Amino acid sequence: MSRKPSVLITGASGEIGHALISRLSHSDPDRPIVTLDLNPLPPESAKLVKQAVNGSILDPALLDGILAQYEVDHVYHLAALLSTRSEFSPALAHKVNVEGTLNLLEFAQKQGESHGRPVAFFYPSSIAAFGLPSLDIKGQANRVKEDDYNVPTTMYGANKLYCEHLGRYYSRHYKQLAAETMSGKVDFRCIRFPGLISAETVPSGGTSDYAPEMIHAAASGQPYACFVRPDTRIPFMAMPDAVDAIFRLMDAPRARLSRTVYNIGAFAPSAAEIATVVHAAFPKAEMSTKVDEKRQGIVDSWPADVDDSAARKRLGSRPPIRVRRRVRRVPDPEHQEAVRRDMMPPAYRELRHYTRPLGRVFLLALAPAAGSVMLRCQGETMTEAEWLACEDPGTMFEFLHGRATNRKLRLIAVACCERAKPFVPEDYHDLVDTAEAFADGRASVADLEAIRARHHRLDGYPDRATFTPLPTIPLTGRPIDPFAPLVVHYL
Repeated sequence: MSRKPSVLITGASGEIGHALISRLSHSDPDRPIVTLDLNPLPPESAKLVKQAVNGSILDPALLDGILAQYEVDHVYHLAALLSTRSEFSPALAHKVNVEGTLNLLEFAQKQGESHGRPVAFFYPSSIAAFGLPSLDIKGQANRVKEDDYNVPTTMYGANKLYCEHLGRYYSRHYKQLAAETMSGKVDFRCIRFPGLISAETVPSGGTSDYAPEMIHAAASGQPYACFVRPDTRIPFMAMPDAVDAIFRLMDAPRARLSRTVYNIGAFAPSAAEIATVVHAAFPKAEMSTKVDEKRQGIVDSWPADVDDSAARKRLGSRPPIRVRRRVRRVPDPEHQEAVRRDMMPPAYRELRHYTRPLGRVFLLALAPAAGSVMLRCQGETMTEAEWLACEDPGTMFEFLHGRATNRKLRLIAVACCERAKPFVPEDYHDLVDTAEAFADGRASVADLEAIRARHHRLDGYPDRATFTPLPTIPLTGRPIDPFAPLVVHYL
């Protein structure tokens, strides 16, 4: 029995669960982690948790047992029946996705009443909660806010939307006619995720999986027939950014949050633009289009992009990871081996948090055809005062996309990299030098591609020997400069 504040993660055997376990165990090693899943945890995750319970979220006796043993004050409810299977088995989807979530909310309410503190409850929702009535309206809607077009056309979307409402009810209105105030014991927090792209997880046939399926098929040398039209557009996000967004939301003070449900997005490419990126990384990729009208109709009901201004205002700027980086990381054998053996050094895990905005700058400097194959985020307007006060290069570069020429962007990126050069082994200086030469017309696309091929670790994980514990950089022993982790991360 552990009466210490504990964490419960349902559906923990997937990639998000693995990432949550890894980060939670390192950030707060004294807080016990309990997992609940029908499937066993991977060995590398199992060793990090206090107890891995194999069972169903539909088993009240099992949940009561956890309630009796642990003082849970954080719940990450990831367990769900996903979209494709939900359409084939709608009654089962309701039971798992709705009744299962209701069980967990009741569990959290009892925990909050028991130990007298609100239980932070994370729930992952989906763009499937939206339902736009036609392609014309989808084209006119532009970036859709959380409360717009909440008329889902799928069972999965209906489940997700209803559970968002359930969470808000438990958080703000629970048993509102009772003599005593019963609400507030559950601190419900939800992110409505776009399609997710992962380098580690093989797509499972979800309706938004045409993008990761395209990438993984190309990486494995398999032909792929895309089931949506080339002009189809929905928002996507890289899996590491999705995990970071969860922690930003859960770390935010409750008083700072104005909503229980937040949109979040990163990039919104068309299927044709994704194919262009994939072809750039895998020139021999065989891709075609074979539209599945039923699945196409579902995707057409989802927004082309989401308005995540509420999340950015409360949690910080949108993630800058790009499709090109996701595509290039998929086939990297060193990367896959590092993940499989769980060999990522702790220093890398810490550095990754700080390097992501500047990582985009570095990739922009080295990408030979940024204008044609790199996808830009939808930037917001920025005043001169905001520009001068801004300390986040990622946000500044996001604003510049579409406003500055590729050459200017590349030269700015090169200047950023030049600042970090003292922290980089001399063997890698030719990367930045060639990018500058390309911007000035003194090097060709072939020259840049040759440099990237020679230094293939650019988009993978660094060698273990590259790192020593923070906050010093092994090349100089000096404290980390804001630009230094950029180069250490990507070389």
